[in-house]
Amino acid sequence: MRFDPSQGHNLLIWRKKELENVFLAPDWLAHSQYRKSGFTAESLREEIRTVMQGRLWPELVKRVLAKVRFELKAARRKKGKDQEAAPTSRAEAEAAVVHSEALVELRKRTGLCLSESKLRERFDAEVQVITGGLESLCWGTGRWLELLSGKGALKSLINSHFRVPAKHPRADGTHEALAVDDALVSVAEDLFTHHQKHMPQDFHDLMHKLAAVG
Repeated sequence: MRFDPSQGHNLLIWRKKELENVFLAPDWLAHSQYRKSGFTAESLREEIRTVMQGRLWPELVKRVLAKVRFELKAARRKKGKDQEAAPTSRAEAEAAVVHSEALVELRKRTGLCLSESKLRERFDAEVQVITGGLESLCWGTGRWLELLSGKGALKSLINSHFRVPAKHPRADGTHEALAVDDALVSVAEDLFTHHQKHMPQDFHDLMHKLAAVG
């Protein structure tokens, strides 16, 4: 994708890990006509935080190990097995990095020294970026909402807090709910069509850039 060369670059740098991360905006989601009764922007906010908390430590391990592999120019080598079970705490995640089978294999094949202390420093630095150094996610602290995967979190949220009825009724006249993937598309269309003024600034900026390309 190319942009006006007078801007000094012709690349679009997307700050979020995935497109779905932009939709993890409770104040925007709360305006959807498909939101279930009783759920507010505040309850959506807490659900997003809770779901992302559950993804925090496994993703931190993956991020640290991926960066180490890349820096060792071993991204295309055999990765090996990173962990047997997903970590559920900071201590378990740190141990998964330090004792990673993939890194043990890299040490054997490359002869490079990856000390435990250096790996712990890398892990602590990543925690600082993602959570601001906290063990529990907090809105406004760290970059977890941008850098952790939002795809699964958004699907979980749509499944629990939204209901999109099928267009065609069943024989008894009632409408069954759409499956989560179709429901997600309908919620997104509703937000884009009817609630753009509540859209996160990131999306406004993206749409402006895309319009400029045309």
